[in-house]
Amino acid sequence: MTQVTWHAIKVEVEIKKRILYLGSVWPEPVSSAAGVRTSQILAHLQGHDITYGTPGALNEHSQALEKRGIATQVFPLNDSAIQEFLADHPMDVVIYDRFVVEEQFGSRVREALPGIYEILDTQDLHSLRWSREQDLTGTPADEGDLLRELASILRCDWTWVVSKVEKALLESEYEVPANRVSCIPFSAQNPWTEGLDFEERKDFVFLGNFRHAPNRDGVHWFAKEVWPGIRKLLGNVNWDIYGAYLPKDVSDLPKSYAGIRVRGWAENLAEVLPNYRLSVAPLRFGAGIKGKVLESWSYGTPVVGTVLAFEGMGVEPDADWIQEIPRLYGDRGVWTQARNQARERLTHSFDAKRIAELFQAEWSARMQGATERPSYLKRILLQEAYGKTKYFSRWIELKNIHKSSPSP
Repeated sequence: MTQVTWHAIKVEVEIKKRILYLGSVWPEPVSSAAGVRTSQILAHLQGHDITYGTPGALNEHSQALEKRGIATQVFPLNDSAIQEFLADHPMDVVIYDRFVVEEQFGSRVREALPGIYEILDTQDLHSLRWSREQDLTGTPADEGDLLRELASILRCDWTWVVSKVEKALLESEYEVPANRVSCIPFSAQNPWTEGLDFEERKDFVFLGNFRHAPNRDGVHWFAKEVWPGIRKLLGNVNWDIYGAYLPKDVSDLPKSYAGIRVRGWAENLAEVLPNYRLSVAPLRFGAGIKGKVLESWSYGTPVVGTVLAFEGMGVEPDADWIQEIPRLYGDRGVWTQARNQARERLTHSFDAKRIAELFQAEWSARMQGATERPSYLKRILLQEAYGKTKYFSRWIELKNIHKSSPSP
């Protein structure tokens, strides 16, 4: 999405920890909000000895971590390589960047290092996002994914969510103990920039990684159901779509809808976002904090979008937000008010320095109690009777070994 500039925030490390951060992929802060989230967490942990591991092959994104002083390691799925690594490189803390990563590696980590302090960074609540997609598509509800994610949360000592909405949901609806969950939001990569004024801006913009299903769905829905009416009201305006991993069905939208231009990956958001009058976030399902909203706000670009797009961000958009688009686009006073509100929200809730300070305070407190006996909930779920993911992984490993062995 953009080139990343890391803002130096002084971190006082009381006791240096050896941290293994296990990710599903190498973080891509230039392509996705998830990559921004992971990179910011790693920045919060500067001063500790960090190794980042993932099943993915080494590439330019792993090289970027190495340049930041973070060691990298490839751990194949369903393989004992991670136990062998940990036997020679003991760790104090392991961080899983999604519940599916904990399912894959958790039992092997615990076997190699019994008693290690385990943290789950949910990124967003995947089961919540998936259930909302099921509701939207009419797919029969299946709580299996929810139970898997809850089990992963309870197997860990500490869970991070990005939204107060998700923290409240875990505590009130699913009875996860409050002291096991913390809201660790992420900030925009860019501090507030005023950008061009109202008259100097024009058109609409969308940002999004198209490997993320809500982005792909939202773009198609907005193009079909909303955009033709907006263009009829506002005249010769354009909607520019930026994003990594563009699928053909998105690239082909200009063939069906006038005024839509598909731009592809935005190499530098500072050269893109300040030129647009409005950013669009037409998300019909999803979870967590939306990076596209934060990034647009940080460049002084007001955002119009669904109620879901602003969930957990302290904003209560009008339920009839589509009806407000022509007025927000055409009225300087309304637009300026929206931009001022965005700046206030960024400063109040998503300031990078403030988030880093809050993280360091809670990290320090948690690490002081890291050697305490695990909770009963964790100990119950780690009994052999609940070890399905462990034995499934071992079964696949043995199957792979058998397949690679020469026939007698």
